[in-house]
Amino acid sequence: MWTSFDNVSAHEQYKSSNDIVVGGVVLAKMYQYPQPPKPRGTWVIRNILSVDDSLKCIEYPDPTSTVQVEPIGLFFKLPEYVFTTENDEPKLGVWDEALGCFSVDYIEGLEFDRVKRELEFSTRKFGSIAYL
Repeated sequence: MWTSFDNVSAHEQYKSSNDIVVGGVVLAKMYQYPQPPKPRGTWVIRNILSVDDSLKCIEYPDPTSTVQVEPIGLFFKLPEYVFTTENDEPKLGVWDEALGCFSVDYIEGLEFDRVKRELEFSTRKFGSIAYL
């Protein structure tokens, strides 16, 4: 899900941060696969579930795990209204609830294709991701 504005930060956090969100916010989440259909004789039957029952969000990284998680590759399309120059260094942040700000610590291998306006990167945490 993408919003063209910062729907995560509060006004107080803007005052205390050195960064501002200029490219909108993407909400990255991971969901559990739906239940597969089950063969019953010559029939194949699937359960019809509500949206709440069929879309189970998976936390990434798992808050109960102590193992270092592998980064997951993502793309971020920069909107046309965001002006960049050759001298600009692209910067992405993932919302950190504990710190109350966007953190660049979860982003790795950030590459910006200026022609396609695409940011390719890996992240070790899912959540709200913003171009700063």
